[in-house]
Amino acid sequence: MQKPQKKIEEKVEEAEAIEKVGELEVEVEEKVEDAEVIEKFEKKVKEAEAIEKVEDEEVEEK
Repeated sequence: MQKPQKKIEEKVEEAEAIEKVGELEVEVEEKVEDAEVIEKFEKKVKEAEAIEKVEDEEVEEK
């Protein structure tokens, strides 16, 4: 009787490990998406700063 119980416990541990890996994969995916959003935001900020600099230079020339 001991062996079937041990095999069941091993399968449960394996299933829990697989579930944990799945959760970690989701977390990594979300962090990648967050990083992509941050990267796009930083790019927009740099574009806005460049536009502002050009506009400031145009005002100084006038």
